[in-house]
Amino acid sequence: MPIAFRILPDHGLVYVRYHGHATVQEGSDAFSTYLAHPAFRPGQRQLVDLSAVTGVEQDFPGLFAFQARKAAALMTGPDQVMFVYLAPTDISLRIARLIQRSWEGLDGAIVRVATDWSGAMDILGLRQALRDEMILRDA
Repeated sequence: MPIAFRILPDHGLVYVRYHGHATVQEGSDAFSTYLAHPAFRPGQRQLVDLSAVTGVEQDFPGLFAFQARKAAALMTGPDQVMFVYLAPTDISLRIARLIQRSWEGLDGAIVRVATDWSGAMDILGLRQALRDEMILRDA
């Protein structure tokens, strides 16, 4: 499966890693698994690592429907949910910008794009050493 995630409850963070050719269905399946995980909590910040994506399914209606499903499930409280997309390559940056546009107009989401780990960690207010904890173990 080209999508894996790890919940870091001490940091209120979910690290999601995509690799290979990403599809909406696989994203939706991984999201369902995340929602059923015992460590899932509304309001967890999302760090979505797109650095190893080599392609993406061109299903724009499906992508927007998936983003709407995420919004309905994650934006349940008074606090905003933060999504940071790590997009260091041309293809990952195009994907991240498309996803970012799909969240426009939703008051409950803060969506940012970082082109490197340092920027992603800074946006999240996390120490750089946490990067190793996320990527050195399988997500």
